[in-house]
Amino acid sequence: MAKHGLTITYKANLIKKATYYLKFVSVLTLLSFTFSNNMDANLNNSSLKRLISNILFDDKYGDTNTMNENLAASHQTSALKINLSKEQYTSYSKVGVFNDVSNLHKFLPGVVSAGDLDARLFIRGGQSNETITILDGHIISSPYIWDGKGSLVNPQLIESATFYTGNIPVKSPRGLSGVLDIKQRTGNTQRFSLELDQSLTEMQVLLDGPIVYKEHSLLYSIRKTYYDYFIKIPGTLYPHLDSFSQIYKFQINPKHSFNLGLYYYSDIMMINDINLNQGTKGTHSSGSIRKLYVSSLKSQWDSSLYSQINTGFENSKILWKTEFNNATSEVNYELQPYFVNIDVTSTGISNNILSSGLSFRADNTTYSENNVNQMPYLEYPGSITQTTSENYKTYYQTFGSYLQNEVSFFNNQILLNFGCRYDQILDQRLSKSKSFQPSLSVKIHNSTDNVSIIASWGKHTAFNNPVYQAALVNSDPEEVNQYNLGVEQQVNS
Repeated sequence: MAKHGLTITYKANLIKKATYYLKFVSVLTLLSFTFSNNMDANLNNSSLKRLISNILFDDKYGDTNTMNENLAASHQTSALKINLSKEQYTSYSKVGVFNDVSNLHKFLPGVVSAGDLDARLFIRGGQSNETITILDGHIISSPYIWDGKGSLVNPQLIESATFYTGNIPVKSPRGLSGVLDIKQRTGNTQRFSLELDQSLTEMQVLLDGPIVYKEHSLLYSIRKTYYDYFIKIPGTLYPHLDSFSQIYKFQINPKHSFNLGLYYYSDIMMINDINLNQGTKGTHSSGSIRKLYVSSLKSQWDSSLYSQINTGFENSKILWKTEFNNATSEVNYELQPYFVNIDVTSTGISNNILSSGLSFRADNTTYSENNVNQMPYLEYPGSITQTTSENYKTYYQTFGSYLQNEVSFFNNQILLNFGCRYDQILDQRLSKSKSFQPSLSVKIHNSTDNVSIIASWGKHTAFNNPVYQAALVNSDPEEVNQYNLGVEQQVNS
């Protein structure tokens, strides 16, 4: 009877907590607001209406017709290059349990996901780590949180993004399957606005406005999950995230501007898993603390010459741990890469868009792995413990350069794009770690029927040198030859 009494009491406590949780969500919904000193803003486009639209259960998915129209419009560029807007991320990111950018990416052609509660993307048969995520010029070392269950990128801070599932430009290194190139928002230079965005699992406060009117601006974002404070089970930590972002924009003069982004992320999860980790049993734990510093100097020298210098530094500590029966496996990463990219684009030659650039990146990695397996000893009490471990530090520098040109003929009826990229690890002991990556694509467009024929070929490489005795092995880079041939037709207005 005591056991049944405890069970009834435990269930009653869960119901009581769930009631408090729903009341708390209801209060937050009523208190959610968007404040702006521009009182004449159109309510139809206000953040408050979008917020209420996404919170209500019967309108959880937003206006699907509008979302599908916007998504179809983005496909008009190419099935291999998809331009995504912040409005699309606002609509799609809240479809799932968490506010996540992958909820949009899973709808894109050529993309396969591992499930609803998994943010990893698999493009045209490639592995998830073969698709890189670039945030304002910085290649994020590990763009996922909660052991791949969520994406590190905050969808509310995205201004625009370009998703390549093929015909990857030579400007982007290390992308064997695909590239997600994200541009972050900056603050409004004319007015202040304060927004509270809340869902059933998380909330976010976003403040932006001018530092100097019409010249400099700031943007602050605080994002936090809160549902896990109401649902607690012994031995379980549901996915939790804390993040803080600062973005500053300084208009130095009419030709030059400087952006600075500072990002902090902390995530943790511990679940006794059966199916959430692809059927692997045991207690799965993961957590990370990450700090990103990204800056860009943009210069418009004249009407036909543009340049951009991106710099950045990342300090990430990531932990994975699995416990099952008497076995324990634990992996720790500490990543401290920094980079400098210089890109120049010229349209001075008629019907030509010429791009070139140089890049430098230093990767500094500390890795430790411990595996413990306790086996029962049959003849005597006790157990035998087998322990294996691997600990090392690696540091290497990579230099890259590229040149690309896009030429249009017959009033943009034919587009020819060709280029090449060269990358090399700056270490004499790694003589094989160099690569030459050519690329070529042709697009023939019939404006009368809105039909295009697209053909492309590109060679893409990535340095994935294995480690032996705490040193990188001199091995050839991983290489992919990608071919694409297709016909596209725009059928909507």
